[in-house]
Amino acid sequence: MSLSVLDLTLASSSAQPTVAAPTPALLRSYGLNVSLLPPSHVPISIRQAKNQVFRNFSQLPPTTPMVAELLMFSNSHGPFLSKPQPAWLMTWREKTSLQTPFVPPTQHVPTYTHMNEIISATTGQMLLAFPSP
Repeated sequence: MSLSVLDLTLASSSAQPTVAAPTPALLRSYGLNVSLLPPSHVPISIRQAKNQVFRNFSQLPPTTPMVAELLMFSNSHGPFLSKPQPAWLMTWREKTSLQTPFVPPTQHVPTYTHMNEIISATTGQMLLAFPSP
């Protein structure tokens, strides 16, 4: 998998706890490549990506503060993601102990404080969801 950061847009309220997107160092520790790129136009807006998150995570309150990052995303191991494509990385505060593809099954699963969903910025479909510290 590789990710390239294109743009950062914050969508959180100051009255709510701070929402933090995964850092480039954390993404690199997951085996993802991250590099900065200039912003570009994409057909799926932040609002549409956020609405998709609420469809995919139906128990999430609609007032949940989120951070959104526009990424160039690809995964050479998946036939539908072999070519880089723009995607939104949506992050919100959610405490969970879900197993992730980034933690070996033999390792203790830590408690995470954020959930992340990567949504295609061209089709609006979910590409990947994972928790992070």
